[in-house]
Amino acid sequence: IDATLNDALINRVTHQAEGSELPFRLGRQSITREQEAILHADVTRVAVRVEVGYTINQDSKSSGLPGRYVLGAIYDSSDYEKFSDPNVNEDGNYGFYGIAEQMVYREGAAGSDEGLTAWASVTFSPEDDINTLPVGVFAGANYKGLIDGRDDDVTAFGVYYGLFSDDLPGQNSEVVFELNYRVQVAPSTYITPDIQYVLNPNGGGIQDALVLGFEASIDF
Repeated sequence: IDATLNDALINRVTHQAEGSELPFRLGRQSITREQEAILHADVTRVAVRVEVGYTINQDSKSSGLPGRYVLGAIYDSSDYEKFSDPNVNEDGNYGFYGIAEQMVYREGAAGSDEGLTAWASVTFSPEDDINTLPVGVFAGANYKGLIDGRDDDVTAFGVYYGLFSDDLPGQNSEVVFELNYRVQVAPSTYITPDIQYVLNPNGGGIQDALVLGFEASIDF
C-alpha cells in the first residue's frame, strides 16, 4: 500500500525519479503509493487509518531528547485489480506501518530543536497480488544547524528500500539514496538542492539513475 503519513519531521522533499516507485520524503516518513490512493480515492468506499503512538520529552522545558514512536494500520474497501489476472478484482486492501523518530544529539539548552534526529519507517502490505510494494524499509537522519551560523538550515540523508510484488515479472527491489540541504533564506523562505541515486529503478529493466532536484518555498 502507498500512503503519505502526516506529521512531517523537518524536511519536506518529495522528488520522484523517473521509473521509480519509492516515495522520496526526507524527514517525512512515507509509505507506498497505493496507500495514498486509499486516503484520496472516491467517496463510494470506506477508508480507515488507525494509529497508536508514544512520545517522549515533548515539553519545551524537558532536558531529555524528544522522540515519537507510532504503529498504524490502513484499510480501504475499494476493489483492486489483481496483477495476476486483470479481470479479477480483490475486495478491499490493507496494510501496516511503524515509525520511529528520535533526537540523538542536541545543540544548546533544553527545548532547542538544533541537533541530530534519526528516523526509520517500515511498511507491510500482506496482499501481494494487489500491492506494488508489499514491503518498504526507510531510514535516515536530519541535522538542524550543522554549519556554524546557519542555525535554521537542515541537512538530511535517507536510504529507502522497496520490495516489489512477486506477481510483477521482472521487478524485484529498488534502493534509493538521497541527500539534501535546506537553506533557510528568510523566516518564510527556503531553497533545497537535492541529490538522489536510484539502484535498480522500478525493480528492474532501467539503468541506475542519478537524479538532481531543487525545491523552493515561500510562505505568505
